[in-house]
Amino acid sequence: MRRAFRIVAGVLGVAVIGLSLPFAITSFTDDAESIHRLHFVAGVFASGLLLGGSLLICAWRPESIGPFWVAVATGVASTIAGLISGDFISGLWFTAPISLVILIALHPARSSLLRIDGIEVVTALLGLVALVPAVAFALTQAGLQRNGSVSDPHVEFHHYSGMA
Repeated sequence: MRRAFRIVAGVLGVAVIGLSLPFAITSFTDDAESIHRLHFVAGVFASGLLLGGSLLICAWRPESIGPFWVAVATGVASTIAGLISGDFISGLWFTAPISLVILIALHPARSSLLRIDGIEVVTALLGLVALVPAVAFALTQAGLQRNGSVSDPHVEFHHYSGMA
């Protein structure tokens, strides 16, 4: 189980980084892609760094629960963004929950995943306060994806749902 988890986490981590980084680089080198720069760079940080990076750390140190929960939170956020933007299937956001279910099933410390230890109240409250502007932004971006014009390249390439 441990080896399978490491392989799947590593492959997914490399895939996420490999699918986001080239677009960000291209947005700086190709003038035609410069209108997508914000979306691609945000994708590198959200997908590449948070999701891909945490998955690579999971592959390196499967017993470490922190990076796993970062990957789970990123996957849950992607799933919610896809659902509220009406872009869950066409934007390929359905891959996040499928990947999460596989990783949870393969996790070598699956029984300890739901154990809650050492949560600080101040940190939890800060997280809840940070959700207010994040949810407002996500709802705005989801609305742009849902109600946007088909001729808008940002709608066509699912950038608004990606920003959500």
